[in-house]
Amino acid sequence: MMITFLFVSSGAKDCKELLERGAHISDWYTIYPDGKPMKVYCDMHTDGGGWIVFHRRWDGSVDFTRNWKSYKEGFGSRHEFWLGNDKIYRLTIHDKWELRVDLHDSEALKYFAKYASFKLLGECEKFKLLLGHFTGGNAGDALVQHNNMKFTTFDEDNDEHGTVNCGVQHRGGWWFKSCVSAHLNGLYIKGEHKDSNVGINWFTAKGDHYSFEHAEMKIRVTV
Repeated sequence: MMITFLFVSSGAKDCKELLERGAHISDWYTIYPDGKPMKVYCDMHTDGGGWIVFHRRWDGSVDFTRNWKSYKEGFGSRHEFWLGNDKIYRLTIHDKWELRVDLHDSEALKYFAKYASFKLLGECEKFKLLLGHFTGGNAGDALVQHNNMKFTTFDEDNDEHGTVNCGVQHRGGWWFKSCVSAHLNGLYIKGEHKDSNVGINWFTAKGDHYSFEHAEMKIRVTV
């Protein structure tokens, strides 16, 4: 499903530049990170604003059990989406970016985690994740295990598990190792669940049998 909305055009390279130009509404904008247009959702309020949201889980309306091609190109709706690994690569190949993860549980409690840097390599390197050090947040550092991992989907097994495809076992595409301590692209369950890490999970926040109601991953340029 393609994301089709009313977008605000600008010559800005990223959401932070838009914010500095006076755009203070969190919404969809067109940016030009490499001279070519890209439609992105900008979070202009959280932690100073200027964030590009590349992942959003909100209401379970979008199926995140997708193949390699879908995760590469991006999919979703206004409320739930994956921007696309090709686009994330296009963004993070330039400059330096910090990462923020925001999680809301079913009791409306909020958690977050921040990382000093975030970068994806290109498809020839299987969209490998390069993650900087954990800089804080009450969600804890569940993503460290996934640093330097290649992206895996149910039809493209690049994880380090010797006997199973983690994308099949845990649903959804992710930077699985063998297999997971953080996974935000699983089933939309909300709350406690029986099977380990099949939902929207962040182990260091609420363990591997709790699925968050809302989740966002967002990046902001720092250099």
